[in-house]
Amino acid sequence: MKSVQEILNLCYDPVNKRLNTDISVHAADLNAHPTSEIEDAIIDAVTTFRTYKHKSTGTVAANFGIRRLFQLEDASGNAPEDAVAIDVVWADPTHGSEDADISFKLKAAGAALAEAFRIKSDTKFIGAQGIWQLKEANVIGITNLANSAWMNLYCSNIYPEGGIVSQGDANYIGVTRNVDNNYSKFGARDNGVGYVEVARMQGAADPYFQMTLAMRLNPIATASLPGTPVEGMLVYDDTDNKLKVYNGSAWETVTSA
Repeated sequence: MKSVQEILNLCYDPVNKRLNTDISVHAADLNAHPTSEIEDAIIDAVTTFRTYKHKSTGTVAANFGIRRLFQLEDASGNAPEDAVAIDVVWADPTHGSEDADISFKLKAAGAALAEAFRIKSDTKFIGAQGIWQLKEANVIGITNLANSAWMNLYCSNIYPEGGIVSQGDANYIGVTRNVDNNYSKFGARDNGVGYVEVARMQGAADPYFQMTLAMRLNPIATASLPGTPVEGMLVYDDTDNKLKVYNGSAWETVTSA
């Protein structure tokens, strides 16, 4: 049985003084998996352990790079097939302003390797359907692959530490944790000033919704009042210029005491 060192020695061709590119090691030849180890006194920096280089005899262009390929044999016993590849490529190979990408490719449904996602040097994470990117300081967004429109986000719950702000900073919802007497605040931008509170949902022994500023009911003509109203509905009838509430059987005009 060969030792690990003997097997590793097979990696070097002393005659041609180069590394062998095709080496097959069977499990029966090893008591354990080969292990590479480095030991030094560095405690706060990265140590270069292994370097992979790809040099071209020509002038390289975008997507020039190097690949680490993983192959697996399938259940039928056929020759190993490409399963996963990690590509490191130049997105921009211009000397002095090089940008590198990392592309992760996977085999799915028996097809050829296809890119699953890519990490770009400009803080973008590109998946199969969209791009995760840093929109501005401390703000992450998801766009389509053309990077021309924002995408929807579906999830079960959102637990923001601050608030939820609309595009253009026009409106926001200030969200608080599930603590007694906390509240969610709805705000809008006061032209030329900033955010002001418009309403809040207040936690209490009997929780309530509070209008902090004036509330406006959109005027509705008498002929356009809801045809199947629900008890408690409130409208402003701009035909009669009256505030009305549905009492369960009819629209009733709200009058002063």
